[in-house]
Amino acid sequence: MSIPDEHKTRHIYQFTHLDNLPDILQHGLLSYNEKERRGISHISIASSSIQDRRAVMDVSVGPGGVVHNYVPFYFCSRSPMLLSVVNAKNVDQLYLLYLGVPIDVLTLPKAVFTNASANTAVPPTFYSDPSDLVNLDWANIDSKKWGSPSDDARHARMAEALIHRRLKVSKIDHIIVWNDMVKEKVEEIYAEADIDPPAIVFDGHRGRHFYYINFYDKGGRVSIVTGPICLRNQYEAAAKEVMETRSEESPDEAMFDSIEDAVDELDDDFCALPELAEINDLPTANQEHREDVGAHTRTVVDKLRNSDLFEALSDREKVLVEFAAYLHDIGKGKSPRDDQGRQRVDADHPARAISLVQRILTEDIETIDEEEVRQIILLVAYHDLIGDILGKGRDRQQLLDVIECAEDFDMLAALNCADVESLIPEGGLARMISSHPGWLERIKAGLPDLREWTLENLEDEE
Repeated sequence: MSIPDEHKTRHIYQFTHLDNLPDILQHGLLSYNEKERRGISHISIASSSIQDRRAVMDVSVGPGGVVHNYVPFYFCSRSPMLLSVVNAKNVDQLYLLYLGVPIDVLTLPKAVFTNASANTAVPPTFYSDPSDLVNLDWANIDSKKWGSPSDDARHARMAEALIHRRLKVSKIDHIIVWNDMVKEKVEEIYAEADIDPPAIVFDGHRGRHFYYINFYDKGGRVSIVTGPICLRNQYEAAAKEVMETRSEESPDEAMFDSIEDAVDELDDDFCALPELAEINDLPTANQEHREDVGAHTRTVVDKLRNSDLFEALSDREKVLVEFAAYLHDIGKGKSPRDDQGRQRVDADHPARAISLVQRILTEDIETIDEEEVRQIILLVAYHDLIGDILGKGRDRQQLLDVIECAEDFDMLAALNCADVESLIPEGGLARMISSHPGWLERIKAGLPDLREWTLENLEDEE
């Protein structure tokens, strides 16, 4: 059995977190079940539902067993699964490595491959003879487009190469990294393991692209979405810098005396802050939104004030979350525009808002304490967190990484629910077919258990 001539120069790829590399160098590339057997814990990027399917999906050729008995690789370089994980805000692309292995490993007796992802309810076709590589959709696999024309095409693009139980690290002949900083870290990890590293290269190697880059932002390589580690770093740095700046020099001509005064002023004049003036009447290309960005913001404030979650807050918490509601979408003022001048759909707008909130809290508020600074930046930067956890698969560990008390959770919950409720059409057929009422119900139904889990784990950390 040999690799068909037209495919002999290809590679297969596995993406993994940088923090997993030391264990990989020590133990080799291991299957899920082999890692479990050895008690090795890795940072996982796949969703739990996918793992559940792979745990029971039978492999009909080669060594047999289930998919979790195999080390997984993709033939494609830019995986749709990675795009979904990045958009779910569960990973920082910066810390992802792509391990490249020559395709000739498929001539090993323990190697099998599929014509589609092994993640679906209906299993793909499994092969053990490399001559069957002709059955894969190579045009789709090699496509540089981010999207796929159909769900079947998306899964065909994610055809897998599977190596039973273990693959030696010596089979890795190159590693693709995000930037020079990560390259240096990879070299350090190899040096600590006393192993000579393979070629360490960047996106675009051999004409292949691996990462999802925001091409609308200039000034270097930028991920389409800020991952959890980078977002937390930005949030914490902003809060620290606000207080350091204010400790050295108080605002000379602050626009507002306090947060409460700011809320009163914004009730009267939405455009009192330049950041709000920027989003006032700003049209959006987001089909989920029925209003421009400024009108949506005012609707969120209104929905917030009329919610039971808001009523349960203390007076101090109400003022903080009201102010955060006004600011929660100011990051969209920095979002890219389409050719009609509309704000493009931008999952990264919470991260874009951080520097804007930092300016406001530094320059425009006369009196504010450190806890108020922290909580306002938290509320804006993470205003979508709880809803994403309960409805979109975002990792709930991110809550434990950033909140410090029950009040943080309660304010986040109130703001997030108001934001989702604002998307619900007022009535008629549009309301009946909208997915947002169901999403809001799921969020509210999941809040008690998520709150209990969060507070219990916060106590354990203390």
